[in-house]
Amino acid sequence: MKRLIPQNPFPQYLDSTNSDWILTQELIKAIRDESAKRGAKFLLVILPQREYLNGSFNPIVYEKIEEFATREKTQYINLLPEMTAFRWNDLFYAEDGHFTPLGARLTAQAIFQVIQPWVAHEESPL
Repeated sequence: MKRLIPQNPFPQYLDSTNSDWILTQELIKAIRDESAKRGAKFLLVILPQREYLNGSFNPIVYEKIEEFATREKTQYINLLPEMTAFRWNDLFYAEDGHFTPLGARLTAQAIFQVIQPWVAHEESPL
C-alpha cells in the first residue's frame, strides 16, 4: 500500500530571498500601512486550501506566513488549526474549492471574534 507523502506546493516560502515571497510580504505590508493611513484596522486572515486539510500538502506555508505577521507586528488569524477538526469536504465544495456554508460560517465567526472589540469601541458603524 502506498502512503501519501505531503508535498509542498509553495517552496518559495522556504526561501526568504525568493522574489515572489518578498513581493507577497511587501504587498501585505503596503495594504496594512495604507489601511492605517486611512484610519482602518487591518487583519490578515490566513485561509487554508482544502489540500492542506486532507493532508496532501505540507502546512509549512502557514508557519511562514505566521512568522512574517509576527515579525511585522501584523494582527492575523490562521484558520488552519480550527478547520483541521473537520473533513475537507465539509468545508469546501469538491467542484470548485469554494467554502461550503459551514466553511463560510467558521471563517466569519473567527473574524468576528477578532473585530468585535474593534467595532464595539467605534462611535460609528463600519
